[in-house]
Amino acid sequence: MANHIFTVDLEDWLQSSLEFYRGNPWPQERTQPTAAVRLNALRLLVVLSRAGVKATWFVLGSVAERFRDLVLEVNRQGHEIGAHGFEHNLVYRLSPQQFREDLRRVVGLLQGITGERVRGYRAPYFSITRQSAWALDILAEEGLAYDSSLFPIRRRLYGFPGTPPLPHRHPNGLIELPITTISLGRIRLPLGGGGYFRMMPLVVFLRGYARLEKAGNPIVFYMHPYELDATAWKSPLPGENLRFWLARHRQGFGRDSFEARLNQLLTRFHFATASAWIEDNLRPSDCWK
Repeated sequence: MANHIFTVDLEDWLQSSLEFYRGNPWPQERTQPTAAVRLNALRLLVVLSRAGVKATWFVLGSVAERFRDLVLEVNRQGHEIGAHGFEHNLVYRLSPQQFREDLRRVVGLLQGITGERVRGYRAPYFSITRQSAWALDILAEEGLAYDSSLFPIRRRLYGFPGTPPLPHRHPNGLIELPITTISLGRIRLPLGGGGYFRMMPLVVFLRGYARLEKAGNPIVFYMHPYELDATAWKSPLPGENLRFWLARHRQGFGRDSFEARLNQLLTRFHFATASAWIEDNLRPSDCWK
């Protein structure tokens, strides 16, 4: 029985930070995924294998294009491959047609590599917001079965406050797996993973997740393989300004202890892929339409 959902956003750490580097000189080659993506992903595969956990990997197209063998290895080890866009572009800065083209490009690439259907999608920066909610209809029209882009909080680059915080189905039939949050009075606390998992006390996650599990609610956890790498973020970048210096240090905070914290989480809660959770928790006739 799949109680909770473990997801991985497969990208380079710099691709998660480019938004903070706008307006600065940046050689084109520096925006491309580096060999560290492959090394960190292989390290994560070992961690997950030891814990007996299968995950859904939302793969960036630019990563898949350069590291096809990595996508095949993730798939070979029994993990699910989902789409994360081709480049790490904010959905609400694309037109509907640009989004559709980007989606078709990454889905076509991933399905060509694995020979399997891509069922799930996650927007870069969780950037399906009220401003870009039209993307949900395009996902359904293009044959995606589920989305995991909605974060029911408000942040500078993302957030969809007011959206249901638990898995639900959109009117168009698309299944939504929102990133995990928990209510504390009138406040909704982000407990999805990633930087929050690195920066917040581990006990907050363990107690929050225990509370959700007791209520019968699933956890949708996410992380990036680069969060296992405690060294790559430390080197200053050419032309770096104060804003990006702060972003780089926020990206690096907590990486030294991330794997140990992750191992504790994996021993206490039972995680599986998004598709496995859907199959276990929806009626068979409702799973894949």
